[in-house]
Amino acid sequence: MIIAPTQFMVSAANQFTMDKHATSPLTAGEVQAELQRILSSTLFSKAPRSCALLRFVVMQMLEGGAGSTNEYAIGIEVFGRKAVNYCTGDDPIVRVQAGRLRSKLAAYYAIEGKNNSLRINIPLGGYMPSIELADVMTPTACLAFQPLTCLSQEWLAQSFTLGLNEELSYRLHREFGEQLQGTAMYSRCQEPFQRRETSYLLEGSVRQDDQRIRTSLRLTDRIKSAIAWSEQLDHGFDLPILRQERLAEACCDILRKYLGMN
Repeated sequence: MIIAPTQFMVSAANQFTMDKHATSPLTAGEVQAELQRILSSTLFSKAPRSCALLRFVVMQMLEGGAGSTNEYAIGIEVFGRKAVNYCTGDDPIVRVQAGRLRSKLAAYYAIEGKNNSLRINIPLGGYMPSIELADVMTPTACLAFQPLTCLSQEWLAQSFTLGLNEELSYRLHREFGEQLQGTAMYSRCQEPFQRRETSYLLEGSVRQDDQRIRTSLRLTDRIKSAIAWSEQLDHGFDLPILRQERLAEACCDILRKYLGMN
């Protein structure tokens, strides 16, 4: 996402701000650094006319020379046209090169410059550059769920584990949507962590004795390589579906805190 471009204002300290409400003005050095990244890129290294035009209009902007970025001035200063016989209506050199420059800038920011924090563009209808700030998005925490393991041979514990895994899968997907990674592959390999950075892993186990079923849940912070949360819950053998629902709901309540949803 890109913030809509606005006209720069120049201060005595040679700083630039997007508008009068901005709290972090940009310096000329930051704009020049972005200009240099563009000019030294693979795409622009073989386009001397685009480089000359971009360098001229950006430097005019930084020096407060907006009046020198009209088509006639650019034709003379950048493309060597002679003032005595240069007519912008008959010679489209500036319009043609500006169109090519806009296309090259779009291509640059689509590939080489896609992670740049600043973006220089030439809006249609003029030749005065605009500076756009790339919207830096906070990475979303991702969750991987490894189905719970049943540690007991009793059919009741195994049946409860299957039902709890189904309930957890359903509620996790309903609550967290795209933040939840696929669960089927994780029990066999760690490919999800290679495909996409996973913040947390939810796993656990179920076991049974003569008096109760115990469910153990554990949330591991993959970035810190540490356990972020763990819990053990004991319950009887009655009302298995209701207990599965309550366990899954309680687990989701805890996870909201870690996935930044509280």
